[in-house]
Amino acid sequence: MGLGVAVLGTRAGKRRRWRAPRPAGAPRDCLRSRSSLELVEQTVGFGQEKKATCLLNSLWSCGLLGGYGTCCPFFPLGENINICWSPDGQTIAVGNKDDVVTFIDAKTHRSKAEEQFKFEVNEISWNNDNNMFFLTNGNGCINILSYPELKPIQSINAHPSNCICIKFDPMGKYFATGSADALVSLWDVDELVCVRCFSRLDWPVRTLSFSHDGKMLASASEDHFIDIAEVETGEKLWEVQCESPTFTVAWHPKRPLLAFACDDKDGKYDSSREAGTVKLFGLPNDS
Repeated sequence: MGLGVAVLGTRAGKRRRWRAPRPAGAPRDCLRSRSSLELVEQTVGFGQEKKATCLLNSLWSCGLLGGYGTCCPFFPLGENINICWSPDGQTIAVGNKDDVVTFIDAKTHRSKAEEQFKFEVNEISWNNDNNMFFLTNGNGCINILSYPELKPIQSINAHPSNCICIKFDPMGKYFATGSADALVSLWDVDELVCVRCFSRLDWPVRTLSFSHDGKMLASASEDHFIDIAEVETGEKLWEVQCESPTFTVAWHPKRPLLAFACDDKDGKYDSSREAGTVKLFGLPNDS
């Protein structure tokens, strides 16, 4: 059994389907596109098809048994900057540059709800129980809404500057936020209090990802490395070296395998051309 299939969207509207190899213990290039990769998401489990969305507001679907998928276009939502799936795989939330979050039914591809916010909306996410919706904002706060009612529950002052990203751990114990202050904060889901901070990055934190068992947290920024920390202690487990700033990181849903995409340039023909490369890093078996 392989490590699964991922579908990715790019600015050019092209999609790629890729079956991951086994961990190799070192970064390696796995996919190339003619443009930068954005808004990569997929559902895992539930016996459903795996899906992903791209910048052009299209839903790509690929069957579990192989073969390229099809694109199911729906109405334009503006220039999208963030996207997430509900834990039950039934709904997609898309946030655009106008600070509008649209909730889309994954089966009918129709809008279920739309919310306009009066603050800068950054990364968005449901909690693991699917009954609350979290937004990070430009004021350094975490806004929590009830779901599906979308009624305000609480606003938490999480960081002194722009709160950029948020991720929940698969075990449902913690969630993490990353900020322009270069700090990663770890929060207790039940108490909604910060229990730990990670401060090894020097630039604004762009992306976060918990490992499948919730024991490791990867974080990245414009620093030319990805920090992999032990969640319970905050200690550094690994530092993945990169040649350029990192756009996004994502752990495999079942194994210690990290995928990441950086601002790589294809210097062979044009030094300004984006390489569109996805790389893999597999931790040693004894880690």
